[in-house]
Amino acid sequence: MSVERRGDIVITLSYPLVGIGCLLAAIAITFVWPLGPSRRNHVFSEIVLVVLFVAAAGFLWAGGIIPESVSWLTSLFVGLVVGIVAVVFRDVRRFIQHFRYETYKWTHPYYWYGRVGRAVMGGGTRRQRRTR
Repeated sequence: MSVERRGDIVITLSYPLVGIGCLLAAIAITFVWPLGPSRRNHVFSEIVLVVLFVAAAGFLWAGGIIPESVSWLTSLFVGLVVGIVAVVFRDVRRFIQHFRYETYKWTHPYYWYGRVGRAVMGGGTRRQRRTR
């Protein structure tokens, strides 16, 4: 990839280098970037995260790091799936950090995160069957 500006300056970047940069940025956003309670900022980071994973897959395929036996469409699909998994992971982290003890309606995803968390970790109140 080369970028030309004003006809005389040429900057050349290799596809694998850009792909590794996108991948490292996406991993940093997934595991290191701080999570806030604001939904607006979280949606923006989710979009950036998916775009970075898809771009990383595309650049790594174009650079030859991903074998040619894998089609470019499959590579982009894998990047999309990994990006969606990273978004869900960040969403669960955000739930655990900010909203764990809140009460939600059954239509909200955090309601189900709480139910799964209580089933796996134990604790919380459970309905018990009355015995007569």
